[in-house]
Amino acid sequence: MLPPASSDEKILLLQVATGSEKAFEQLYEQYADTIYGVAFTYTKSQEFSEELVQDVFLKIWTRRETLAQIDQFSNYIFIIARNHILNYLQRKIREKDCIQHLSAYFKENSITPEGELMFKESNALIEKAISHLPPQQKIIYQLVRVQGMKLKEVATRLGLTRNTVRNHLDRAVKSVQSFVQQTDRHLIFIVTLLSDL
Repeated sequence: MLPPASSDEKILLLQVATGSEKAFEQLYEQYADTIYGVAFTYTKSQEFSEELVQDVFLKIWTRRETLAQIDQFSNYIFIIARNHILNYLQRKIREKDCIQHLSAYFKENSITPEGELMFKESNALIEKAISHLPPQQKIIYQLVRVQGMKLKEVATRLGLTRNTVRNHLDRAVKSVQSFVQQTDRHLIFIVTLLSDL
């Protein structure tokens, strides 16, 4: 249960609305653990739950001018968090369906020469796309997508923030997909699925 609004909180919201970073930090301290707990309850993902907290508060900060008009901040922040969680769960459902479909496809077709050739072509094309990435993006893409490291682990290893790692990874994935699309449109669907895993 999120804490109810109070006159002190209204003052805090007004301070955040005028750009007070100290007030924003207090707001963060007051709600971050609760938002994390709600996210983890539904997703069972520590990484996503931590990222969700950052995303929610980033959204609140970028819209801080509107905070003075909010009567029930607990409801407001919960709705933002809920929407992020629902989007995450829907994406995971789609990914699971795609993974199952892709897995079944390769199981059915890998025994045929055509299926094996397509699988090899897909991998070769992805490797070629990765080789064209800028050095930092290439390292992050390989650590996360190939070696399966968590964003937090990569950030610690490279001495970067997790948001920086995520931004590099997002750009790398888009570059890989763009490269594949320009090279071979027939393989873009499979590579898109593989890039999203």
